Amino acid sequence: MLRGSSRKAEPMDNTTRFQRNPDYIFRNIVGEAVLVPTGKACQDFNGMATMNGTGVFLWELLEKERTLSELSQCLAEKYDLDVKQCMEDAAEFLKEAQEKHVVIQC
Repeated sequence: MLRGSSRKAEPMDNTTRFQRNPDYIFRNIVGEAVLVPTGKACQDFNGMATMNGTGVFLWELLEKERTLSELSQCLAEKYDLDVKQCMEDAAEFLKEAQEKHVVIQC
C-alpha cells in the first residue's frame, strides 16, 4: 500500500487515533500517487513514498483523526469486503505509514 524508506512503528490498538502528518503532501505524478515531504520531514525522509489505490483511500480518510476500527469499517463499506480482512489491511497500512512518519498518532 505504501512504499518508501522505513523506521519502527508505534504500537496501536483500537482506541489509538491517527492522522496524516501535515509535513507530507499528496501528489499524483504521471498517474502515480506519491507523498512528498515538506518542511522538517525533508530532513527525516529521503525521497517520496508511493501508494496504491487503497493507500490513497486511507490517506484521504486520515484528513481527520481516525482509529484503526474506523478505517477498517470505511474500507469494508467502500470495497464491500469482510471487516476482519480490512482490519488487517488497515493495520498494515498504519504500521508502514508510521514507520515512514507520514501518519502520526494523535
